[in-house]
Amino acid sequence: DSTRFAESFFFTILVLNFKTMAKIQFSDKPVDSFGGLDIFRTFFNKNADLIAGTLKTHLGSRPKQAKYSYEDVLFTFMSNCLVGGSFIEDFNRLKKRMPSGHFQQFCSPDTFTNVMSQLSEHSNISTSESCDKDNDTLYTYFFNNKMNDLLISFAEAFDPESLQSDILDHDHSKLFSSKHDSKYCYKGQGYYTSIFSVDNTPLYVSMQDGNAVPKKELACVLEAGLSALKNRGKSFKIFRADGAAYNKEVIRKILEYCPYYVTRANKSAARQEPIRAEMCSTVVINPTCKSKNEPDREFLVFEQKDNFADTNCRRIFYKAAIDTQPDLFSEISFFEIITNLPQEQYSTAEIIQMYQHRGASERLFDELKNDYNAAHLPMSAACYNLTCLIVCCIAKVFIQAFKVQLASLTNGYVRITHRIKRLTFLLISIPAKIIRHGRRVIYTLFSKDKKLKPLVTWANS
Repeated sequence: DSTRFAESFFFTILVLNFKTMAKIQFSDKPVDSFGGLDIFRTFFNKNADLIAGTLKTHLGSRPKQAKYSYEDVLFTFMSNCLVGGSFIEDFNRLKKRMPSGHFQQFCSPDTFTNVMSQLSEHSNISTSESCDKDNDTLYTYFFNNKMNDLLISFAEAFDPESLQSDILDHDHSKLFSSKHDSKYCYKGQGYYTSIFSVDNTPLYVSMQDGNAVPKKELACVLEAGLSALKNRGKSFKIFRADGAAYNKEVIRKILEYCPYYVTRANKSAARQEPIRAEMCSTVVINPTCKSKNEPDREFLVFEQKDNFADTNCRRIFYKAAIDTQPDLFSEISFFEIITNLPQEQYSTAEIIQMYQHRGASERLFDELKNDYNAAHLPMSAACYNLTCLIVCCIAKVFIQAFKVQLASLTNGYVRITHRIKRLTFLLISIPAKIIRHGRRVIYTLFSKDKKLKPLVTWANS
């Protein structure tokens, strides 16, 4: 009897719960999936005069019959990045996910590619070629000074604090691609891109054939970037780069524009064999993000003076005191840095830490590829894809300034260090719809996150 009563009671509960369930119905009222984009559009509109003036100064105006302006094209691309789109074809999906009609300035993928083609005309693009006589290989390098000037101007307008840094970074990265003009090297098929940056802010971008490895004609690439920055009144005290810059011709070119340099030297058994453990000093070099419970990081350091590229320099050898990841293919255990920074002003530990901070340029490539679509360049040739890559860098500058604004308004709830995916889940993906009360039209965001309310107040101000 007790079992039957329990079964009957359980069935009664199920019936009651079924009867109280909400009904399901369809609604044809348009709801935007990414209502948080309206906050970004507000940021864009509040800086509309600055953006329009900068674009007009460098690019002029689009034809009167053009439906979309340069501002619309840039806004569409940045919005696609903020919602997690990886390809320009996602512009169409973005339009479908925003059916309310509140956003009218989303252009099509064809419009975007047409604009990129116009900005990549021969009058804007300059090329440099070199030939390797040993294997009869031709290398081509691409520069777009007009678009790079635009990038520098936006960096000056939206991130002036970063440009106060004394250190200019330079690095290369491989962009894998199967375009018809992409070429192979030991890493794979694609292009190489070169970026000058300051404190994770890109300033100048160039591109070269996929088989032109970073060391090839690096002096020519540096000359193009450094001279363009100098023409814009940008001077830097220290040039920081990886081992590709370890070349006498390259160092001489760097010293024409920057008084000091810090770069990694090629590992050499001849230079490292005489070094003994008792000759080294132990130095503690902790990263800036070290936690309180994390032990100190100790390094064995040895320094010697030398002459390289007709100038006096310091060679600094260092390795972890406890090497938990030894090189299985080489007995050379020391890393080597070469610099001409004066010993009176910069200690050995400071120089090692300065070089280790070069990781910001590596993170810049990671962000451009994964957050700003640089890994999926849409055009058919390198000269056009260079223009797209510069647009990716411009988007990086804009959205970084947007995150600074959000962090200020939310008292750090939205952080400057947040990657785009985090920003998408936190703000951009908030659903929204247009609600009309008489003559009033209200764009309503549906969220319980009260920490985002200051953004609505700011947007309505």
